[in-house]
Amino acid sequence: MLYGENSVKLGKTYKAMGTIYIIIEDHENANEYLKKAYKIFEAKDMQKFMKEVSSKLKSISSKKEPITNEDIKPKAKKKDKKRVIK
Repeated sequence: MLYGENSVKLGKTYKAMGTIYIIIEDHENANEYLKKAYKIFEAKDMQKFMKEVSSKLKSISSKKEPITNEDIKPKAKKKDKKRVIK
C-alpha cells in the first residue's frame, strides 16, 4: 500500500468512495467505506472529517428513499420574488 492503512489520504479516498456509493444508491457499500474512513479520521482525531462522515452515515440509516445528488449538495438560497398587483 502506497500510503499505509491509516493514512489520511486513504481515509479521504474511502470517504469519496462512500459518497459515490450513496449517489448510486448502494447503501451497503457506502456504509462499509464510510465506516472505514471514519475509523481512520478518528485515529487521527480529525474532527471535521469525522463530522462529515458521521453525517453521511446518518443520512443512509435515516432515509428510506434513495439519496440523490441534491441531498449531498448544499442548497442554494431562493430569491424572493415580489408579486406585482395591477
